[in-house]
Amino acid sequence: MKKRWWAILVLTMSLGLVGCGGETNSTTENNKKQEVSQEAKEYKVGDTVDIKGMKLKVEEVKKSNGTEFDKPKDGNEFIIVKVAINNDKDKEISYNPLDYSLKNSQGQITDQSFTTVDSKTSLNSGKLSPGGKVSGTISFEAPKGDKDLTLLYKDNMFSDKVQAEIKLN
Repeated sequence: MKKRWWAILVLTMSLGLVGCGGETNSTTENNKKQEVSQEAKEYKVGDTVDIKGMKLKVEEVKKSNGTEFDKPKDGNEFIIVKVAINNDKDKEISYNPLDYSLKNSQGQITDQSFTTVDSKTSLNSGKLSPGGKVSGTISFEAPKGDKDLTLLYKDNMFSDKVQAEIKLN
């Protein structure tokens, strides 16, 4: 029952943003270039990225055309990325799905989509104590069949410095 209310709340908020002229799958300041830090390397699905003791791994990538009530924009599909995060530091770390964005073959960088297609597995925000682990999914929208998708990770959603680029295809 809670999940149904959560899905309704997310859908209502998304529709409210559209009605206010906002976009539910807005670009991350699309006209502004994101700065890639010197230490950013390109990785692929299955690689473990070590970012100063935080281990990040993309375990799986799925595509979805949505559900009867929750569909991507025309010409798009949902890209559902399963990530695993391990804290190998000796202090607590924070994690947040808003630290991730998706770059497509046209160079467009988009934020997480607010959708219910992965509501049972979606990554929430929180903290990990030393040795802690968490995994979950983050959904994005991308043009159908795009063969050049890259997950971008920033250690802070307000930063422009990309810490890792993970090729999803």
